[in-house]
Amino acid sequence: MLAPWSEGDFTLVVPVPDGGLLQLTASLPRDDLPADDRRHLVVQVREREEVVILTGNEAGGGTPAPSLFLTTAVDPFGGNKGVYRPKHLGPDALNPASLAASSRLIASRLPLLNDAEAGTLATFLRGGGGMILFLDGEADAANLEKLGNLAGEPMPVRLTEKLDSEHLSGGAMRVASGDFYSRFLRLFDGVRRQNLAQLEFYDLYHAAATGSGKILLTYADGTPALTESTIGLGTLLVCNFSVAEASSNLARQRLFPAWIHEMLLRMSSSGSAAMEPFLVGDSVAGDAWAAEAGGRELLGPDGGVVHARGDVSGERMRIAFTADKPGFYHLPGGDKRDLLAFAVNPDPDESDLRTMDPTVLPDRAGTSHPEASFVGVTTDYGFLLRGRPVFHWFLLGALGLLFIEGILFKSTTRKI
Repeated sequence: MLAPWSEGDFTLVVPVPDGGLLQLTASLPRDDLPADDRRHLVVQVREREEVVILTGNEAGGGTPAPSLFLTTAVDPFGGNKGVYRPKHLGPDALNPASLAASSRLIASRLPLLNDAEAGTLATFLRGGGGMILFLDGEADAANLEKLGNLAGEPMPVRLTEKLDSEHLSGGAMRVASGDFYSRFLRLFDGVRRQNLAQLEFYDLYHAAATGSGKILLTYADGTPALTESTIGLGTLLVCNFSVAEASSNLARQRLFPAWIHEMLLRMSSSGSAAMEPFLVGDSVAGDAWAAEAGGRELLGPDGGVVHARGDVSGERMRIAFTADKPGFYHLPGGDKRDLLAFAVNPDPDESDLRTMDPTVLPDRAGTSHPEASFVGVTTDYGFLLRGRPVFHWFLLGALGLLFIEGILFKSTTRKI
């Protein structure tokens, strides 16, 4: 239970009959402004998704291979209970058909890729796929350069030499700074940022930033630790570290599975479970496969057709429109599922019905328009709330009429 004008967080259990875009509506008690009595939200509900774990030869030593930790992080519950289903793949089996059912890929300990294998990864990224690449293979520098050339996009880092614990101060490297506004680092928001201080990396590449892409994490010596690149419609995260037990203590941290899931979740605009709602008047845009969206019409909250602009880029179509009323806007597909759905709500600032002390109005108006800050400053705004008493004016008017009537009566009597 909440007091009036207070805020709180609650967990709601919602039965989900099927995957797709789920439209949720929360109804609030009626008040003097019925336009905001309903709030709308769109939730992306996915089927159990396949995540490809691409690894090369992992033999050597008695320590567990990186793929073991990655598999456990992707599917920590086992038994088909998690959101993702890992699929192991070797470079020799890498082709467009093997990636047809996947939109996310994790690569670790890769050998030197040939042009066909690197081209498959480039096509996968340009088509909207997401890839996490760990730099712990035999030919990472050559693979990164080849992938950039085939994708037509420069990579954010240029690798030089590989450093092990003997070349690192104190035998390990730590993260020193990061771009914590990134969607891939939301797990370390606030006090949880101290979890990064517990990470130690025992081997990594000495690398230099190229000025392309984004540097998300940086080591104490200035070497990039985590970078983000946009390749076509896809996203590439390059991790300058390994999850192998002999290379870092990352896999032993409790945050490791959660971080892998967070990065997989944020790989695309539809990766967030609860999609951000829009406000009335906002410009709204989304993209879908052109083959599915072509010839279909966007429907508004009242079921009518909404004027929208569609731009085709390769195999994807971007649809943009202006939301002029609250409710759900959706693009229906051929299988009775929505290809796109957007929730639009009234602006919360326009839904506040609380009264305000008139003395604070000039301060709240700001100083950007001083001529507007003091318009009507002498007006008693209490009259707008309570009204002005006028009964005494009626009494005074009646007395005035009696006085005039008395004067007229005396004048008439004297003439008679």
